[in-house]
Amino acid sequence: MKFRSSLALLSVLGLVLSVTACEGDSDTSSDSDTSTSGNSGDGDGDGDGDGDGDGDGDGDGDGDGDGDGDGDVPAGCENLPVAGAGPTPQIGDKAASFEGIDVNGEALDVASACGKPILLVLSAGWCGPCQDMANGMAGNSHSYGADLDTVRAKVAADELEFVEVMLDPAADWGPVDASFLQTWKASYPNDDIILIGDTTPGENAQEPFWLLLADHHQGGVPFGAFIDAAYTWQSFGTTAAISAAAQQ
Repeated sequence: MKFRSSLALLSVLGLVLSVTACEGDSDTSSDSDTSTSGNSGDGDGDGDGDGDGDGDGDGDGDGDGDGDGDGDVPAGCENLPVAGAGPTPQIGDKAASFEGIDVNGEALDVASACGKPILLVLSAGWCGPCQDMANGMAGNSHSYGADLDTVRAKVAADELEFVEVMLDPAADWGPVDASFLQTWKASYPNDDIILIGDTTPGENAQEPFWLLLADHHQGGVPFGAFIDAAYTWQSFGTTAAISAAAQQ
């Protein structure tokens, strides 16, 4: 009898262990998919960190959970207006999505900064005032006043994002490449700045962000705009944008 009772107890324990092993991560989204369609990544975009090799993710299945596995745009900032398309934005409109490159030449969207207030600056390598502002953000002397110093402190404290979109490396209106971004970053070091290069060749009239903000800027760089934490436009113009960002 004792032998049979022991067998019965082991049987019950085995059933409990079997049920327990099936619990835990309830995400069942095709993590065993072996399809090769897509863009050769291995993240499945379901935010669980598994990665299924179906080619529609970011290559590491890191669980960013933004709906497409690419990690570029936080949740809540999908389906944004595209820079250079549609009417000129107005205060309160959703800010635009624009994909350029980072210092490694990899795709990076302006909307990756969504979720925090953003000071967006359009810049160019040949632009003296742009270099002056970059000096200020690197902690050196500049002519933009105390508000830019406050902006730099807030960016360092992770209370604000500073996104610099580099339109041109030189006055020849060529595309911006990773090598130029690396040189710029080395000249004006600040690891807290999100630096994005516009790879669109041609004069400003052909560049997406320039077109987007055409009715607001005065034809020159740097040009600043302030975007709030809800990712809506709040201020246009460099001085006004820096002031608005400093007050956040």
